[in-house]
Amino acid sequence: MWPSLFGAGWVWNAVLSAALAAGVIAVIPVLVRGARRAGRHGTSADDSLQTIWHRFEEGDLTRWEFERLVSSPRAGVH
Repeated sequence: MWPSLFGAGWVWNAVLSAALAAGVIAVIPVLVRGARRAGRHGTSADDSLQTIWHRFEEGDLTRWEFERLVSSPRAGVH
């Protein structure tokens, strides 16, 4: 009696729904991990410019040194 309560093919629909839900749950951590990596690790040019800017803000570089380092060609900048 109870299988007819859900209609014909309910087992197949339940298995398909469970597989789809498992797939979505398995993909979410992969996407989150990729987004974190992309946000944390930019290009090497971004990292070097950020380091130069930090050194300038801390007073380790004069304005002349900062401008020279910023205007010099860096790896990864085209």
